[in-house]
Amino acid sequence: MYAALAPWGGRGDVYEVEAHGILEPETPGFATGSYSAPGATVIAVVRRSIGLEEAIARMRAVLAEGRT
Repeated sequence: MYAALAPWGGRGDVYEVEAHGILEPETPGFATGSYSAPGATVIAVVRRSIGLEEAIARMRAVLAEGRT
């Protein structure tokens, strides 16, 4: 979902990374867990150019799951 909300009109990418240093959970956000580390190396590109339409559909699905 966050990749679709990238600056300059969305269409962000998702990467697989190898974290450097201690991996720490971020403050809980909307629907997904986020983590931070002092640095990271990109290992692979998982998805490119994720659009807002896909993010909206995923957000609706997450909200629907929360109601059950």
